[in-house]
Amino acid sequence: MKNKKGIHHVEYVIAVSVFLVALMFILYFMNFTSKAVGTSDLNSFEKIFREKTEIDVTEVILTTGGGSCPNVSLNSNLLPYSDKLIVRDKNGVVNFSLTSSDLSIDSISDYYEIFSSSSFDSHFSYGGSCSATGQYSLPFIEKFIFSQKLQDLETNYSTDYNKLKTEFGLNKDFSITITGDGISFNMIRNIPANIPVQAKEFRIKVIDENANIYDAVVNLRVW
Repeated sequence: MKNKKGIHHVEYVIAVSVFLVALMFILYFMNFTSKAVGTSDLNSFEKIFREKTEIDVTEVILTTGGGSCPNVSLNSNLLPYSDKLIVRDKNGVVNFSLTSSDLSIDSISDYYEIFSSSSFDSHFSYGGSCSATGQYSLPFIEKFIFSQKLQDLETNYSTDYNKLKTEFGLNKDFSITITGDGISFNMIRNIPANIPVQAKEFRIKVIDENANIYDAVVNLRVW
């Protein structure tokens, strides 16, 4: 009888051990699956966020000998939106005139950055023409988050949250914060206590209507 009791005890211990191992495996699998789905949701969230706020900016660097009022003949293929330009010297935005393909800049500097984007408004307010010449680099295109689009997003978050949630493809609540040196956007809601929150952070470059560029961090949260 003692042997039978011992056998039953061993069988019971084995059965319980198998059950616990199986339970741990199931919980691990469920947790892994939940994390995978959460990561996918956040990646999609980031993708749509970028689609809503990113713009292509074409930039050309102009160098001169430092004379006043430089002039350069812009090739028609150089900048895709020649009627939507921002010109900056080392101190900030400068005025310019554009006649046909001739760009005249109202400034004294040896270095300029010329930005072009469909989202910009040009600073056409210089009525003069210039003779000093300069050399410009080949154009290069860079993606930026546009500050005006962030402002529009922030407004829509406050005024039409449910529509925005649908546009992001989310069936959960969400928040977006953007912080950087000289820039801040806060699209936040109260998060209930003891509720799981999925989050993702990534770095961006933000450009404003005067082609000021800011480094910032985006924090996305879903719960």
